[in-house]
Amino acid sequence: MTKKILVLLGHPNDKSFTRAMADRYVKGAKHGGANVKYIKVKDLKFDALNFKKELEPDLQKMRKLILWCDHLVAIYPVWWGGLPALLKGFFDRTFGPGFAFRYKENGLGWHKLLKGRSARIVTVTGGPWLLNYFVYKNASINGLKWAALWFAGFSPVKVSEFNGIDTKWSTDKKRKRWLDKIERVGERDAR
Repeated sequence: MTKKILVLLGHPNDKSFTRAMADRYVKGAKHGGANVKYIKVKDLKFDALNFKKELEPDLQKMRKLILWCDHLVAIYPVWWGGLPALLKGFFDRTFGPGFAFRYKENGLGWHKLLKGRSARIVTVTGGPWLLNYFVYKNASINGLKWAALWFAGFSPVKVSEFNGIDTKWSTDKKRKRWLDKIERVGERDAR
C-alpha cells in the first residue's frame, strides 16, 4: 500500500536552505514510493489570528489533506526559539476542537481525533544546537510535538534537527551532507 505523506514547509522564503531541505525530503519520499502532497504554508490564504472566523477555503482543504495523509511532515526554521508565526497560526487554526481533538464530557481527558497517523518534525536553526537545547529547551519542537501532534493522536512523532546553519561550522560540504541525509530520511519515511 502506498504511503500518503503531507509535507508542510514553514519558511516564507523560497530561496532558503529550509526550502532546499523540504525539496530534498520530498524527492526522497517520492523515490521511496510515497504519494506526496507538498504545501508551502506561505501560499495559503488564511488569517492566522482570527479564531472566531470560519475556516477559509485553503484551511478547509488542508484539513482534508491532514485526514488523507498517513504521515505529516513539518519542515521549518527555528526563529527566536519557536516556530515561524505563520506556521504556528496554521496549526492554531487547523488543529481546533472537533477536528484534532474533543474534550470528554466528564472533563477528564480528551479524544485524539487524528489517531492512526505518524509525523516528523524537521528543524533548521541558525545557531548552535547548545543554544536551542539548553537555552530554548527545544521549545519549538516540544510545543509542536507534544502540544499539537501528540495531543491530536499522531504517533510516533520523530524529529530531525539541523543546527548551526549560520555558524562557521556550516560549510558547503556539511550542507550537502544535510541535504543528502534528509533525502534518505524522506525515502525511509515512505516505507
